This record gives sequence, C-alpha cells and structure tokens, in this order.
Amino acid sequence: MTKMLADGSVYRRSHPSHLRRFELQDALTYNATHLLPGLLVTKSNLVKYFNNQEVPIDIIALDPQGEKWWVGIIVTSIKNFDLDVLVPIFAMRRLTYLVSEASDIATSLSVDDDESIKDIILNTTPDVVAFVSNPNPQWFEQMHNQEGILAVLEVFSEEADTRILRLNGNIPAAQGSYFSACAPLPELPHVWRLEGTADRWPSHNVVVEWEGDRIEPTFTPSGNDMLLKLPSTCHLPFGTAYSLWRITTDHFILRSEDSI
Repeated sequence: MTKMLADGSVYRRSHPSHLRRFELQDALTYNATHLLPGLLVTKSNLVKYFNNQEVPIDIIALDPQGEKWWVGIIVTSIKNFDLDVLVPIFAMRRLTYLVSEASDIATSLSVDDDESIKDIILNTTPDVVAFVSNPNPQWFEQMHNQEGILAVLEVFSEEADTRILRLNGNIPAAQGSYFSACAPLPELPHVWRLEGTADRWPSHNVVVEWEGDRIEPTFTPSGNDMLLKLPSTCHLPFGTAYSLWRITTDHFILRSEDSI
C-alpha cells in the first residue's frame, strides 16, 4: 500500500531511505499505546557487545502480565539482510543484562513495581524483533529460522507533515487476560458465539486482532451472549478451539488453542 486515506486527507507512504532511526524510535514509542497495546514500551540507547561487536538496542517492550519482554532494532536501510538484520538478531538472543541495566530499563518504562520488572529482565530471555520498513517476503522465514520476529513498521505522511504509523507482520503482543471461548455457529457462516459476555462487553468501539492484523467484526447481543460476525475475508477453520483475550478495555486478540 502506497497511500492511506484518514480523516479526509491522503497520506503517502514514506520511502525507507527518508526515515531516520531516531525518528522511528520516537514515533514508535509515542504511538505504542495503539501499535503495541497492553505492552510497556520505551526507546533505548543501550549498546551491548557480543564477540567484540557492538549490538545497539533501539526498542524495549515488556508485558507485565505475561512476564515476557522483547528487545528490538530498527533497520531503515537494508543492503545485506544477513549482515544488517540476522547477525545482530543472532547476537541479541545471546546477550545477558546487568542489574544496573535492568534498573535503568525498569525506570524508563515508568512502572510502580520496579523490582518485578527487574526480575523479568534478569531471569527471562527476551524475544528479539527487527522493525523494518520494506520487507522481502523471504525474510520472514529466515527470521523464523533464527528465532526472531520481523515486524513491518510503515510511516505515511501528508503535506502538513502529519504522520500515521502502521505496524504489521509478526509483532510483539501482550498475553492479556482470558475473556471468552468462541463457539462457531454452523448454521451462520463467519459467526461465533462469545458465551456469557453480554454484561461485560464494552459500550464503545472494539478492536479485534487476528494473526497480527486488525479485523472489523460486528457484534450482536444474544441473551447473555454476544455474537461475533467476522468479515468474509477472515476464515477460522472448524475443528480448532478459539478464544478471545482482552489486552485493554476495548482491544482484544483472537487466538487459536495452538497459539496460547
């Protein structure tokens, strides 16, 4: 996608070479509530070393409920995917962190319970993610083989220099809290029953994600339940159990049993 229409204005996709790393750090952190809901996110200037090579860390994200965290790099220009992405990802998976570094990260995340955050950082291995702007489809498999995550961070700008960010691909996601099982209604294609949720359902607009993409379902009360109707482009195979997880008040993730 090279254009996006929002609020009556046309936004054009910025070419990766026009974007500076620190600008994307600031933009990703500032918009983290919408791009990475449920996660604590901070930009980082931390530089680690692995085999005598510098390993800069640009973004740190942490899920306080799921006790999981991510370290990420932002890559604006890729000439050689192995050298520019896979080599630092390999190194980042093998780093360890000092108590002082964990304290600094906890402070930058602005949390009340610094000790629990420090415990996560010091005692769990982070997942690693590369944020890129112009991916090659083959890179996703290469990253998977390296046990890394490839996220696509796109910036759209308009003439007044207002920017919109879009994040897709494989992205860090909060575990959230279990909300409801999803039971299919065979007689109604694309409709799923959310049992016992009518009295707990948000009164305002709801965002639902499936496999990293935001979908636009419709919801209808049915007694004590809610009926979720998915768009025809979203196919959930029968024979697999699904559930809805709440990330924030109005942000949900649809997950299959295999992904939990």
